[in-house]
Amino acid sequence: PYHSIPFVFFEKGSDEFKNVINKIVEFATESPQDNFNSKNLVESINNSFEQIHLKRFPTEEERIILFLILMMLGEDENLNPDNLANEWMREILKLDIIDISWRIEFDYIQIWIYRRLEKYQEALNKALNYVEKYPDDPRFYHALCLNYYCLYRSSENESRLNLLEKSIENAEKAYKIYQNLHEFYKIIHSNQNNPRKAIIKTLIILLNSQSYLNTLLYKETHREESLILAREQLNKLKNEDSNYYKFPEFLHTEAFLELQEYYHFKNKEKLYNARNAIERAISIQERDNYLHLQNEINKVFKNQ
Repeated sequence: PYHSIPFVFFEKGSDEFKNVINKIVEFATESPQDNFNSKNLVESINNSFEQIHLKRFPTEEERIILFLILMMLGEDENLNPDNLANEWMREILKLDIIDISWRIEFDYIQIWIYRRLEKYQEALNKALNYVEKYPDDPRFYHALCLNYYCLYRSSENESRLNLLEKSIENAEKAYKIYQNLHEFYKIIHSNQNNPRKAIIKTLIILLNSQSYLNTLLYKETHREESLILAREQLNKLKNEDSNYYKFPEFLHTEAFLELQEYYHFKNKEKLYNARNAIERAISIQERDNYLHLQNEINKVFKNQ
C-alpha cells in the first residue's frame, strides 16, 4: 500500500483538511490484512464525503481528498480509476481553475498518476522540473526514485544499470530531506494534525526501498558494499518500525537480501532465513513476485 498513493503532506490548508489527510494515509497504509477493508478507513472515507457534501473545505482541499480516495479504488473491467484520475487532473490543470499556491500539490499527484499509468517519461519530466525549482522538497526525489526504478525494470539496454543507480541516488536524497523535515516538525508541532505521520511512514518505506534497491544492485554488479549497505538499511527499518512483520513487502525484501547474502557468504543459515521470510510474506499476501522468489529459494534447496 505504501507506493500506491502519493504521500502528500501539507503545510497549508485547514486543520480539518490536514486531519482528514492524516487519517486517510494512516489507515490506507495499515498491513494488507487490515487496510482496504479496514473499518477505520471506511469510516474515514465516509466522513470525508460527508464533510465535502456539507462544503466544509475550500475547492482545492476538496479535490485533493477526492483524488486520494479515487486512487485507492481497485480496478475492474468497467473502471480504471487511474485513467479517470488522469482525465480529471488534465481537465483541472487545462482550465487553470486552481489557486496558484496549490499548483505544486496537484502536479505532484499527477506525477503519481502518470507512473501508475506507466507514463514514466512524463512523470520524470515533471519531477525533474520541480527538483530544479524546489530542491528542498523531498516528494519529487521520491517520485524520481520510483520512476527510474520502473524504467530500469522495463529496460533491456545497457543503460538499465544507470537507471537503477539513479533510483538509489534519489531514494537517498528523499530520505535525508524527509529526516530533516521530521526533526523540524517534531520541534514546531505538537497537535495531531501535524505532517509527521505521513513523513514517518514515508521514511520507513524509503528504508525498505533503499535496502531492496541496493540488494538488486548487488545482484547486478556483485559489489559487496551494496550488500552491506542493504543489510544496514534493513536492520534500521526493523528497529524503527514496530509493525515490521505485518508488511509482506518488508519480508520480501528481507528474503531477497538473505538469499543474496547466502550466495555471497555461502552461509546456509541465510538460506533458511530467506525461506522463512518469504513464507511469512506469502502468508500475509500472495503476489507473483513473492512466489517467484519462493521458487528460486526452493530450487537452491533442491540443488544442495
